[in-house]
Order: sequence, then structure tokens, then C-alpha cells
Amino acid sequence: MEEEFTPIEEKKISIFDTFVNLLTSPSELFSTVVKGENRASNYFVPIIASIIAGIIFIFIVFSQPSIQYQQQEMQNNAMQQMVADGKMTAEQFESAVENNPAKPGSPMFMVFGSIGILIGSFAILFLLVLILWIVGKIAFSSQAKYLKTTEVVGLSSYVTVIGSFVTLIFVLGFDSLFAGPNLAIFVNEFDIKNKIHLLLKSIDILMIWYLYILSIGLSALWETNKIKSVATVFSLWGIYLLITIYFGMKFAGS
Repeated sequence: MEEEFTPIEEKKISIFDTFVNLLTSPSELFSTVVKGENRASNYFVPIIASIIAGIIFIFIVFSQPSIQYQQQEMQNNAMQQMVADGKMTAEQFESAVENNPAKPGSPMFMVFGSIGILIGSFAILFLLVLILWIVGKIAFSSQAKYLKTTEVVGLSSYVTVIGSFVTLIFVLGFDSLFAGPNLAIFVNEFDIKNKIHLLLKSIDILMIWYLYILSIGLSALWETNKIKSVATVFSLWGIYLLITIYFGMKFAGS
């Protein structure tokens, strides 16, 4: 009598184990994820965690009077530049400052900030996935599906959750809205109109860690070596920095 063969089901990794494996053995994790079945939890759970971390950050940081003052000063400086450029009258500026219902630290500010994080987190995730999916197809002839790319990008964002809490500690410790694990921490008085200061702030240890983890995931997804994947991801990041610094200075009135 021929013995029946029962296929062994692929063991599903728990969310906690997935998080731990991302930090300890990302290459093995992404190799398993890329070859495995689609799992919505691989991107849905990290993005929800990122949103929660971001909202916690807003409520704690902007409950500090000194941080509220720094944020208000930034807004005032931006509007004063608009007055200088003729885009706003002095009366409109005074009215905007006095009658603003969403002043930093106010309930409306917290609500708008939380909504912004909620919408922005999903928008950034799927826009980034779209860009990387297209880059993979063009540069590496990748056959990876959009949703599988979403899983890789989503899992990598666990690092940004850690980054939110680390940055929170820096902001509270240095009592500065611009503090964080970046090179700008060595700047005495941060100036958002200074492109060097903006560049230094962008060179963030945790961001570099996130990009490296993402590169490992994309290497498995695109079926290419890590050097090419790292070079591609960091090149895209460099382009992003140039664009954001340019428009950041424009917004600041530089």
C-alpha cells in the first residue's frame, strides 16, 4: 500500500518574530518574505505602528512650551517673509497670528497633526513603493509584484518606528525641535535657511540604518547584489535630499 504524503505547511512567523528578525537577520527575513505568500500584515502592522509612534511624538513634543515657541517662531518667520515678498499684508499677518485656532500645542494643532500623520504615512508608503517598483522594473528587470514591494518597504519602516522614539528623546533632552541622532546636533543655533544646517540634519544615523535595511530587502526582491541595491537606494535618497533642501529653503524665504 502506497503511503500518502501530506505537504508540510509553511510556518508563519509571528509579528514579534518578524520584527526581531528584521533587526538581527534582515537578509534571511527578506529572502523568506520575497519567496513566501503575500501577507498584508507585513506592511499594515508597521505602518500602523509608525502612525501611532508619530502621534505619540506630536502629543509629547508639542506639549512642551519651549517647543511650541520654536514652532510658532518658524511659522511667524515664514509669514513675515511673505509680507516682505508682498504676498501678505501686515494686517493679515497680525490677524493670522492672533486668530490662529491651530497654534502649536492647541487641541486643533494636535488633531490636524495626527490626521496629517495618518494620511501622510499611507501616502508616502504607497508613493515610495510605486517609485521603487518602477525603478526595479527599469533598472533590474524585476518581476516583483507591487504588493510584494509593499511588504518589503513596509517591513523596513519598523526602523522608522524606533527612530521616532529615539528622536523624541533627543528633542526632549536638548529642548530643540531640530535635535536628533544627526550631524546637526553639533550646530549651536540651527537655522532652517542655512543649507549646510539642513544637510547636516538630513544625515541621520537612523535614516541611514533604515535605508540600508531597505536596500537589503530590495536586493532580495530585485534579485540583484546588495552593492547595486545600496547604490540605487542611496542615490534616490540623495536626489530626495536635494529637492527637499531646495524647497525647504524656498519655504523659509532663503
